[in-house]
Amino acid sequence: EAKPRYEYINKIESVQEIRDDFNELQQARKQVKENEINLTKSEKERKANSLLLEQAKNALSTCEKEQKEVEDVFAQTEPHIIKARELDVQLKTAVSNTDEIRKEVDAVKRSKEKLEQVILSLSKDKSSTQKSMDELNKWFEQYKDFAEIAPHVALLINLLDDAQTATKQSEEKRQAIEREQAILEEDSKRLEERQKEMEQLNKELPAEIAILRERLQEGIPCPVCGSTHHPLQGNNESSSLKEEELNKVKQVNEKRIRTLTENIEKAKNSIIQLTALRETYTKQSIETLAKAGEYLSRWSSWKGLFQQGILQKRLKEQFDRWSNHTNNLILSKGTLEKFDTNLINEQKNLRELILTLEAKKQKQTETEMTFVRLTEERKKLLDGKSADEVSRYYANRKHDIAEKLKQSSDNKNKSISTEEGFKGKIEQIETEISRLKEQMLRLHTSVDSWMATQESMTYEYLSELLSKDNAWLISEKQYLNRLRETEITGKATVAEREKNVANHRLAEIKPDKDEPQELLETELTEKTALANQKDIRSNEINALISSHLKGMEKIKSLGKELAEKRDLSVNWKKLNEMFGSATGTKFKEMAQGYTLDALLVYSNRHLQQLSGRYLLQRIPDTLALQVVDMDMLNEVRTVYSLSGGESFLVSLALALGLSSLSSNRMKVESLFIDEGFGSLDRDTLRIAMDTLERLQSQGRKIGVISHVSEITERIHTQIKVVKSTNGKSSIEIIG
Repeated sequence: EAKPRYEYINKIESVQEIRDDFNELQQARKQVKENEINLTKSEKERKANSLLLEQAKNALSTCEKEQKEVEDVFAQTEPHIIKARELDVQLKTAVSNTDEIRKEVDAVKRSKEKLEQVILSLSKDKSSTQKSMDELNKWFEQYKDFAEIAPHVALLINLLDDAQTATKQSEEKRQAIEREQAILEEDSKRLEERQKEMEQLNKELPAEIAILRERLQEGIPCPVCGSTHHPLQGNNESSSLKEEELNKVKQVNEKRIRTLTENIEKAKNSIIQLTALRETYTKQSIETLAKAGEYLSRWSSWKGLFQQGILQKRLKEQFDRWSNHTNNLILSKGTLEKFDTNLINEQKNLRELILTLEAKKQKQTETEMTFVRLTEERKKLLDGKSADEVSRYYANRKHDIAEKLKQSSDNKNKSISTEEGFKGKIEQIETEISRLKEQMLRLHTSVDSWMATQESMTYEYLSELLSKDNAWLISEKQYLNRLRETEITGKATVAEREKNVANHRLAEIKPDKDEPQELLETELTEKTALANQKDIRSNEINALISSHLKGMEKIKSLGKELAEKRDLSVNWKKLNEMFGSATGTKFKEMAQGYTLDALLVYSNRHLQQLSGRYLLQRIPDTLALQVVDMDMLNEVRTVYSLSGGESFLVSLALALGLSSLSSNRMKVESLFIDEGFGSLDRDTLRIAMDTLERLQSQGRKIGVISHVSEITERIHTQIKVVKSTNGKSSIEIIG
């Protein structure tokens, strides 16, 4: 099994000397075939390009003829366009005047309606005020008696307060007199009792006092001193009192009689003083009420109210109502006079507004007649079309023809250039085919010479041998090496065992016949185990040697592969230096730079249509932009030097360029522009609107958010946001 495989590998190694020539021969044949295909394809493309060149020449001639015809027609139409522009200006002025006079008429009407509402409101207010005055007069008529009281209310309240205070003081003094009289009567009774007791004591002997003490009971007052506690009750150690004790009791009783006598005198004096004060307060109250009665004589119930203590409150309340109604009546009279004056003035203003409204309506009629006349004249020019539309039509025709001329010229030049390119390419291919055929002849001779020295070698067999790659050879050699290692290991084991048998046969020491068999078997087992260990170790050593040899061969193979990898890593290193980075920044900037360049190509096309003055450029080695001012001899300027209108045109061109760039992969059907038109002059605004209308004609939806009035005239479909009251808005859709 291994022999044919060894022979096949040897064959492969023997053909390696012709490998390069044979591969070059095969590659040359392949290249010749590819070049012949390319030559046939290039000749076909050259014929097609010749046809395109002829078509481009015909198209160029047609465009030149069409351009002359358009120039002639425009020369005849241009005076009508100028006249139409003049009428458009007059019409715009007439429309403006009509709108202005209409607004003035509406304003006068609103003023008239507002004034009528004011007059109506004044009339209502006057009527309401007159009604209030009638009600106030009716109230004053009802309480006319109070007219004489009202000026003296403050005095009356003071008098009534004084009378009420005097009456109150008189009543308090009366009550105090009653209390003093009650005390006087009680003290008189007690004095009379004490005097009687004193007379009795004067008559009593000391022995009688002992008897009197025996009659005392705890809790019952003593008839002599009035005490309810009797500490000497039942003390009968002495049957009679001494004269000193009797005198002592008399002294106590005399002291109490003197005290009561003094209290009675004080009470009598207090009653006399209180009686005098009461008479004074009573007199003061009567006099004060008499004086108040002089003013309140027409108020029959005033005395009853005074006795109830509410007369002052009623007077104050009635006075407050009287004062309020008086003030309201005065205010109402002033307000009524003011309403009369305002009504006269507003009615005068209304008459003047009516005259002004008639004059404004007359002026409105005249302005509308002027607008109708100008409209009729304008309809007769340019079939009623807009002068800008006609001018734009001819400008577009000229531009389109110029574009066609340029495109036809470019196509012609491109076809001529392509023709020259095809001519050079075909010559190059033919030269390459000749070179490859010479190389094939040389290589074919070399291979034939080598094959002549080999036995049984054909091109097919040679191609088969050379088709085996390095991986197949390594795998096959590894398999054969494993077979060789197995063979070497087996031969070594057999040789060793044969040597052991021979040594055993030649050994002088042999087992005695008398030695027991068990001992010999044990010894044999030990020797066999030792021999097996040595065989295992020997096999391990042989396996290590074989593995070492395989490793050496693998190292050689890996060395060649390492050289190939190093060559490959050099290329990757060069790519890494070009655009490699850990964050991907280099490659991102390169990709963004290529995208920006493509975007600028599209943007500059749109910018040429918007403004032929500027071109956008990329600042070298950055992603920033600059502009080339072609009116200033291609001066390079920063984008920050552009005016507001120019910046808007550049931004619009970039947006349109981005739309065109995106449309290569997807269709962008909508474009929204928010403000920016207010900074454009009339001509620039017209160019921008023409560009947007051209995009709309290509099927795109264009949305513009703006407050510029000129734009609303060009855009017929509109969504208006109308401001209303209370922070609310409404939406109107026009067109």
